[in-house]
Amino acid sequence: MIGAIIQARMGSTRLPGKNMKKVNGKPLLWFVVERLRECKNLDEIVVATTDTKKDDVIEEFCKKNNIKCFRGSEENVLERYYQAASANNLETIVRITADCPLIDPITVDKAIDLFRESKTDYVSNVASRSFPRGLDVEVFSFQALEKAFSEAEKDMDKEHVTHYIYNNKDKFKTTELKATDHLFRPELRLCVDTENDFKVVEEILSHFEYPMIEIMQVIDFVDSKPELLKTIIAEEDKYRDKSKVKQRFLK
Repeated sequence: MIGAIIQARMGSTRLPGKNMKKVNGKPLLWFVVERLRECKNLDEIVVATTDTKKDDVIEEFCKKNNIKCFRGSEENVLERYYQAASANNLETIVRITADCPLIDPITVDKAIDLFRESKTDYVSNVASRSFPRGLDVEVFSFQALEKAFSEAEKDMDKEHVTHYIYNNKDKFKTTELKATDHLFRPELRLCVDTENDFKVVEEILSHFEYPMIEIMQVIDFVDSKPELLKTIIAEEDKYRDKSKVKQRFLK
């Protein structure tokens, strides 16, 4: 069984409660789920949130919308994913984060197809940036997840689900999904991590009004709005600068 596990919590440091911030009366998490429901290769969708009181609202949302919900450790996200996958008998896991309300079902399906065809342990489109940020998808086997869960000892490996996998290429066979043609837009940022990000996504979703927008429509819309495009690129540049500092610190 192939299942998407959506990582969601209310405790974001930069934009608290972002997963439940509303556009057109619907929380961002709703858009993520609805777009994933358009995937042809997914058998299951599970929201994996924490077992802390502040995330009760996420579980309540899932119950009202007939979405499977698993609750686990707040800090050890690797454990949460492993337990969520085990509880739902998933053989292949598709990792999605709840801050990607414009996640592209076609890209997700392509990642799953590549995973099947390449017979690897792990496929992603995030190892080197080619797609717009916000179309992020990782696909891995339950065996790879189980191995990471049983062997990971560092806090960093436990806080980030796939950190152990992509940093131990001698133990796992990995493959990348690369963007081509018009989707090769690594400078674009279509996720929600800051208030500026939310305003961008709110403008996009409000313009189209329906969750199943083709991603090229989104890109064309952004390209037609110079000020919006400027904001998007500026936010992405800030994120990359912070990431470079963090990477230097971790070395």
